[in-house]
Amino acid sequence: MGFFSAFLLALGLAADAAAVCASRGLVARTIDNDARKRVALYFGGLQALMPLVGWALARGFGAFGATWLPLVGGILLVYVGIKMGRVSFFASYEAVEGFANRGVNPLEPSVLMPLALATSIDALAAGVVLDRFTLPAIVVASLIGLVTAVMCVGALHFGKRVGERMGPAAHLLGATILIGLGLKLLVVG
Repeated sequence: MGFFSAFLLALGLAADAAAVCASRGLVARTIDNDARKRVALYFGGLQALMPLVGWALARGFGAFGATWLPLVGGILLVYVGIKMGRVSFFASYEAVEGFANRGVNPLEPSVLMPLALATSIDALAAGVVLDRFTLPAIVVASLIGLVTAVMCVGALHFGKRVGERMGPAAHLLGATILIGLGLKLLVVG
């Protein structure tokens, strides 16, 4: 498999991370340069690192980790989605706005890092196939990280634009996306 196959793999692996970033954009009050850098670094960086970890684990432990890591990622996404959905469903729009005004930022590191980790679990599993590419493993992993970073920053802005039009329903939509992705990891693996 060559560059085109690696690019398709990168697109596939970046899709769930981009969906999560779109959900963050839906509820973000503002998106500054620091937030864009964090999104690109956390999501792109972990998507680049995890295939290399998976590649190394496959050489050492085989498929052991591939059976339980999707479970961990799925639980993380469902938990964050339920927490976010509870706030949007049971609270009035004014309460949600007040929550945001108290300094809770959907783009802060403590929120983004667990989401980036949860969405990079599939990249860890994909590391098992890095040996099948004609490109060096580091090149494939770098391509995955770069594609993910670009897609995530774009999805963040797309989500922000949609969120401005949707108002309070944006929180519920964002929560639904996170729960759906988490369930996909739990059911499909």
